[in-house]
Amino acid sequence: MKVEVKLVNENLAHARGGEVVLYKRPDSQRWQARFKLKDMQWRRTATKHINLQYAAQSACEAYDRARFLFDENIPIASKRFDAAANLAVEELTKQLAAKVGKSVYKDYVTVINKYLIPFFGRYNINSIGYEEMQAFGAWRERQLGRKPAASTVTTHISAMNRVFDVALERGWVVRAQIPKVKNTGSKGTAREAFSQSEYNSLIVPYISVTSIYLFGGDTLPELKVDVVDSGKTLNVEGAFGNGSYKKIKNILSQNKEVNRLYLDSLGGRLKEVTLIAKLTKEYKLDTYVEGKCLSFCTVIFLAGDKRYATPSAKLGFHSPALIENKELDVKNILKDDSIILYQSFNLPKEFIDKIFATDNSDMWYPPFQYLIDIGVVNQITLGGDSNVAGLKFGTTKESIIKYMDSVEFFRKVNSKFPHFYEEVSDSILPLLKQGKTDSEVFTAMRQKAQPLMIKAVSNSNQKIRLQFVMLGLEESQAIAKFGGETCYKFLTSQVDVTKVFPDEIVKKELKIYDEALNAKLEIPLNYSEKAAESIFTEIFTQIDSKEVSALMKPSIENGNLNCSSSISLYKAINSLSPSKQDIVIYEMFK
Repeated sequence: MKVEVKLVNENLAHARGGEVVLYKRPDSQRWQARFKLKDMQWRRTATKHINLQYAAQSACEAYDRARFLFDENIPIASKRFDAAANLAVEELTKQLAAKVGKSVYKDYVTVINKYLIPFFGRYNINSIGYEEMQAFGAWRERQLGRKPAASTVTTHISAMNRVFDVALERGWVVRAQIPKVKNTGSKGTAREAFSQSEYNSLIVPYISVTSIYLFGGDTLPELKVDVVDSGKTLNVEGAFGNGSYKKIKNILSQNKEVNRLYLDSLGGRLKEVTLIAKLTKEYKLDTYVEGKCLSFCTVIFLAGDKRYATPSAKLGFHSPALIENKELDVKNILKDDSIILYQSFNLPKEFIDKIFATDNSDMWYPPFQYLIDIGVVNQITLGGDSNVAGLKFGTTKESIIKYMDSVEFFRKVNSKFPHFYEEVSDSILPLLKQGKTDSEVFTAMRQKAQPLMIKAVSNSNQKIRLQFVMLGLEESQAIAKFGGETCYKFLTSQVDVTKVFPDEIVKKELKIYDEALNAKLEIPLNYSEKAAESIFTEIFTQIDSKEVSALMKPSIENGNLNCSSSISLYKAINSLSPSKQDIVIYEMFK
């Protein structure tokens, strides 16, 4: 998806309205990026691209992922395992030299250098979990040519813990992300690693849910699951880590009326999503995505009976995390099983090839129309079919106002129009108590907010009012491709623009409204009611009479006239001189 980028100079550019900064180092033609999160600290990332548009896309995806990780309290600026391991070796060596270290520290240094760094060195330390530890066990057994003794495994576990301690002290990992390693062997013959056949039986997609994890725990945060819509919908947010299948299975067994899954996830473990996908098919659940469904989350989405997505939904694909490692000769089990899994959904070969040609550090977002054409998405929704809003707003006037006051944009609206909180809460509270859909709740909210936003634009300045004309034309053309009924809903504030329009249009609208809320009124030059009347006459002479009628009285029965009339109006306004455009927008919405 194209990202709007403002080029400041040949070595500096801004995306996302300046939230993402792209720059070049003096010794490189490739773009770097930096951005700030809520803690106002700079984060930096390498886009690896010379092309500015590709670099901006990569930077914005990194920004979105960083915001999610920050909100979930997951370290963003992690380090490779070898960085932490080398520091651990340095500390152990210093303690040995000072004769304050234990003799076993020599063994730890050997283990880190000979086994841990060669295998885990290139991994980010906060990404090492169950599958990686399993693969390490199998690799180590091949290196030794035998099953390691329990004492050997104990030394390796202790050495591994020294590395994690270093990372923990420096904030490169949180304790919940450190895998809990068990030594299950017996004296002399026991070993940590499973045999190849045992390992396969644990990772194969169709593994029994009763299998016990060798290492326990998970680096991924716990999945959040809520039953909404009077027991008809599971709203699922977060990552599908170990235990997610059991959690969803238990909830489904206790809520027999559930018939759909709402997904908002960055992905998860192959084993978990495979089992959840199997459940989805067994229960014949529909799947919905209004926000994001990335990586292995798409497996669950594809298992849906009917698969709904909004036009702006983020369905992202890439190859799995544990991929081929030629240096270590680790068998590509995850990749092989993933290919088989995606093939089971009868996806085109070129689509599957593209998934696995996309590196795990990247994400492929297929065009929405392409997803429809190949059957990944088989139902289009404008969003708001569930009633998840109640989870955010609560069901009291106080909780609604508290939530709105936590959003900066709403605070600005209420500051400009002090009655905003009261009117919105009075409007949506009965709907929330009745369990109405998000679409109904947010429509009521927009119908209170939209006139205020347009009034703010009218009472701003020429620059903002002219930007609004271009935005109106752009939005009218974008909504028209969804047909007359959708255009009618848009004209009557019943469409959530964040679920329908591309990101760049949504950001443009929010930016215009934000600037309008902060602007002081500048009445257009040469404005008078007589001048405005003359300009409107000029506009309507350019518009078909049927379209004029549709503008004056929007209705579903108008069909595609709801679309063409809006486009014609903004085209006519845009054809005027800037001074006349300014007068029109001021007069229309004052």
